[in-house]
Amino acid sequence: EEHIRKIVKFQLEKAGYEVLRATNGEEGLDMALKHNPGLVLLDVMMPGMDGREVCRRIKAGQSPVDSYVVLMSSIETDSDSQAFGLESGADGYIARPISNRELVARTESMFRLKRAEDALRDHQAKLEELVEDRTAELRQSEQMFRSMFENSMDGVLYTSPDGTILMCNPSACRILGRSSEEICKAGLQDIADPDDSSFARVMELGSQDGDAAFETNF
Repeated sequence: EEHIRKIVKFQLEKAGYEVLRATNGEEGLDMALKHNPGLVLLDVMMPGMDGREVCRRIKAGQSPVDSYVVLMSSIETDSDSQAFGLESGADGYIARPISNRELVARTESMFRLKRAEDALRDHQAKLEELVEDRTAELRQSEQMFRSMFENSMDGVLYTSPDGTILMCNPSACRILGRSSEEICKAGLQDIADPDDSSFARVMELGSQDGDAAFETNF
């Protein structure tokens, strides 16, 4: 009703909000899709499309509308009606009559919730972006390592501290005259001479790194 719209608009603007008014459901839906307001206050009973249907279309629409929607009614105030309204996707339900002070307080409460959700969504987006960047960096580092490993003219064995050979590069296969499968099945003790300086260096690094894998060249 016109006089109610005027009162609500006056009270919310007095509290610092920018308010757009619609006279029926279709107009309200068009305005919501066009302006993506922070909050939509919908009377359940409206000419044409009722508030519940407007709410469903706002929440199910393909347009990027993330408005909070609150249904209001002075007629359908029983618990079943309110439950039906919330099931249509509404974020809140106000049974009228309601004082101007409470209406403004509830409006501010909805905006606090929305600001908190928006901040959480932004934080999550930043975390996802950080993870993607870090994953890309790790993938690039892995590719660089793999390229250096595969193309090195030196024989390279990638081993665990107990002497288990995890990987070997093509140069290692050429120098040792064995396939990569044969080298990996053999332990480091079977590949290197215990008196060889490179073998001694590998075992020393193993004792420092605990269970970390490492590499040696020969």
